[in-house]
Amino acid sequence: MEGRVLKVLTLDNPRDCERRLFAALGTDHHELIRLLVKNKAIVAFGTRLQQAQNQADRDAVIKEMELTHEGRELLEEIAGKKNVLGEAELITSRYK
Repeated sequence: MEGRVLKVLTLDNPRDCERRLFAALGTDHHELIRLLVKNKAIVAFGTRLQQAQNQADRDAVIKEMELTHEGRELLEEIAGKKNVLGEAELITSRYK
C-alpha cells in the first residue's frame, strides 16, 4: 500500500493524484488525502530520501528532485547540510 501511495504522489496533476488516492485509501480518509496532495512533493521526496539504501540511491533521488520545481525548492532548504538523510527527516518531521 505504501509503495502505491508514494507512486501516486509523484503524479503531476493534483486532481489525478487525489482521485487515485481516494481509490487506494477510500473515501473515509478525506482529510488525510487532502493533506497528502497538498504536501505531495515533501512526502514523496522526503520518504524516498529516507528509504535510500546507499549514496547511489540518494543521488538518484536528488537528481530526480532537481528536475521539478518542488524538488529544487526542497533541495534549497537542505542545501549546505552534510547529511541528506538527516535533512530529509527534518523536512518530513514538520508533518508528523
